[in-house]
Amino acid sequence: MSTKERILNAALALLNEEGEAAVSAVDIANVMDISPGNLYYHYKGKEEIIPALFELFAEEMQIILQSGPNDIRAIEDQWIFAYIVLEEIWDFRFFYRNLDAILLQYPALLPKFQRLLRDKRKAIRANLQQLQELGFLHIEPTLLDALVEQILLGFTYWLNLAQLENRQTSASTAIHQTVFQIMALSVPYMGETGFDALQGMIRLLQENTETK
Repeated sequence: MSTKERILNAALALLNEEGEAAVSAVDIANVMDISPGNLYYHYKGKEEIIPALFELFAEEMQIILQSGPNDIRAIEDQWIFAYIVLEEIWDFRFFYRNLDAILLQYPALLPKFQRLLRDKRKAIRANLQQLQELGFLHIEPTLLDALVEQILLGFTYWLNLAQLENRQTSASTAIHQTVFQIMALSVPYMGETGFDALQGMIRLLQENTETK
């Protein structure tokens, strides 16, 4: 692993733990036990580290979003898609916990994040339309538009709500609970087969939560 990769890994871990506002480039250097000069040789402070981390996140998220619709064959596949998206967001959670402030501080990231939102919306819609074609979802176009936006909101702001309420849960429990909340949005539009599949996933959620 190169020094640049080690810097990004150390920065990501520290930013996720402490939050963007509380972390400086010197803090990252100290965690790595290297001199600030060594760090600055590779990245000129947080102004370059934060965008580099966002590029990693966006690249990984694009892989998930582009493969999503092709993998939808049943309700369970939508559950898996939601879980993978949330898991990826959790890995870079410092962005989402302080999203507005970070986008103000790093304005060059705003159009990139907006593009990522558009791609998320497109993937969510494609997944739901695939479930329609398979007969698992029965919904009018106007309500489909609203459902897409509700799921996108869930993906984007679930960590903000958890932080505001100071929820102390494990990553696995937080992700499972949020996946359930997102999937529950589709319940009114599911046929009997789709609802039965969701019931099985609810049991899995309860088992996961009880073991934490």
